[in-house]
Amino acid sequence: MNKSTELKGLYLLWMAFLVLLFVPGRSMGEQNVQILPTDDAFVDNVMDSDSFGSDTDLYIGNIPTGGLRRSYLKFGLSQIPAGSTITKAELVLTIYSDGGSASDCNIGVHNVPDSSWSEGGTTPLVWNNAPGYDPCATGNVFFWGGSAYSFAWSVTVDVNDAFSASADYSAVVKIEDEETDIYVVAHSKESLVADKPHLEVTYEPPRYSLTWHTIDGGGGRSNGGPYSLTGTIGQPDAAYSASGGYELLGGFWPGGPLCFVDFEHFARFAEHWLQEDCSELNNWCGGADLHVDENNIVNRRDLKVFVEEWLCYCPIGWPLK
Repeated sequence: MNKSTELKGLYLLWMAFLVLLFVPGRSMGEQNVQILPTDDAFVDNVMDSDSFGSDTDLYIGNIPTGGLRRSYLKFGLSQIPAGSTITKAELVLTIYSDGGSASDCNIGVHNVPDSSWSEGGTTPLVWNNAPGYDPCATGNVFFWGGSAYSFAWSVTVDVNDAFSASADYSAVVKIEDEETDIYVVAHSKESLVADKPHLEVTYEPPRYSLTWHTIDGGGGRSNGGPYSLTGTIGQPDAAYSASGGYELLGGFWPGGPLCFVDFEHFARFAEHWLQEDCSELNNWCGGADLHVDENNIVNRRDLKVFVEEWLCYCPIGWPLK
């Protein structure tokens, strides 16, 4: 890459950063996370003891060459910090085929309270052992036929319930009128395409809760200009501590480093702009590959994550420190 091309690339990165920074959007307190399923599989009432957990497709509806099929999905919620408030959750599927028959149909998502099932292992999910589901759909979408459509079902209430119980979120997707000979096909997590099923979750991190305090003296000697301070009364304990999603720096005498996402971090990010082949071997491109995806490229998705943290205190594990 010649010098002029490199400078042009950095200029465009800087302009994109400014646009994302100043475009009105969600409040700085909210965070977004995309969660891929830990398990997904369809079940078939004709091949009722067969497992399809490794299939690249999720079938939903009546198959002319098979039977009635429903697709189960399970998501771990450990990416959301404990104590957070989930304000929005959507289950997203990309349907790429209507089977040549689904001119129109109603597709529902139903909550599955029992999340102990697995797509593989010694007892994989099959029709005969599939867990029960809420008969009332949490959400519905109407499919008009065609292909390559991404659909989003609102599942905020169900995800909140699972999160509050420290459990995985589990759901089944099914045709609501299962008497009709209609089916659709969606990508599963095993698919080689980028449009995998996922949860889009927006949450507010937990707020600070101070459950105890002490009043102490102490400190030390500090000089500045004509002043000299040799003690403090009632200062917080001077120490650095971290727990969960928070770091605390107490006392007038610093007990640890302060860290804010600033231009120094942006410079490190810019050094790796458009770098490919990010992996553990290169520390995910020096920490610049911030977005959890599978393209392993430092691109606009990573820039969006950086902008969301701009001038905030560095999150726990911030890789650009």
